[in-house]
Amino acid sequence: MLKIWTDMNVYDLSRIFWDYAFENPEKIKPNHIAMYFFAIEHCNRLGWKEKFGFPTTMVMDAISIKSYNTYIKTLNELVESGFITMIEKSKNQYSANIIALSKNDKANDKALDKALIKHVTKQVESIVQSTSESTVQSIDSIDKPIYNITSLPINNILLEKESKEDLKIFDSEIPEEEILKHPEPERKKEKSSAKKEKFKIPTVIEVQDYCNERQNGVSGYSFVNFYQSKGWKVGNQPMKDWKAAVHTWENKKRENGQSKTAQTLTQATRR
Repeated sequence: MLKIWTDMNVYDLSRIFWDYAFENPEKIKPNHIAMYFFAIEHCNRLGWKEKFGFPTTMVMDAISIKSYNTYIKTLNELVESGFITMIEKSKNQYSANIIALSKNDKANDKALDKALIKHVTKQVESIVQSTSESTVQSIDSIDKPIYNITSLPINNILLEKESKEDLKIFDSEIPEEEILKHPEPERKKEKSSAKKEKFKIPTVIEVQDYCNERQNGVSGYSFVNFYQSKGWKVGNQPMKDWKAAVHTWENKKRENGQSKTAQTLTQATRR
């Protein structure tokens, strides 16, 4: 025999309904949910009466059911499921059924708790994994972006204006002999070694770091971009020492700066 609620509250009614729905998903449809929770709302507005009228037209309008057959089928299924007790059936679709909210204790109230705990645990694991992956990705994102034209890292590229000025100075090819005039201090040690290292194309970062170290104002991007376009050759010969080439750029830049200074002084004197 079904138990009729005498001490009703929305939380208990809702909790028992969802316990049952969790264990019987094939029996609970959207219409059942809409009608049952409207019945709870209607009962609440009437002051939690033990039994109350459930007007057909009002219910159909409230939960947007257009067919009377659908309405009566949904109501009967809630009665069969034990959530509503039919006190008195209406004589036709224009009158009200008299119903009461029933205490359906068929559902296992532990099952939903376990399912929710399991779901929360999986969700937490997923969040932890996602956070870990995003951390790895953020570290990976430190990798230097590549310049599409030359396939070179561009994060240390200097301003375009400076690059263009450098390229004006070095627009012509520099003979190998001139580069060899400015060897770096370690050059003799390299010659004395039994086996010479094979020339390795430097990155923009390596060149810029070297230029920064020497404080010569040469743009690493301009240097690499220039020789990249030349196939890393000096004249017709493959480049052997890029640092020596940097020294040549350095001297050219210094000479060009002195030339500009002299020109400026001359113009000032004429004025």
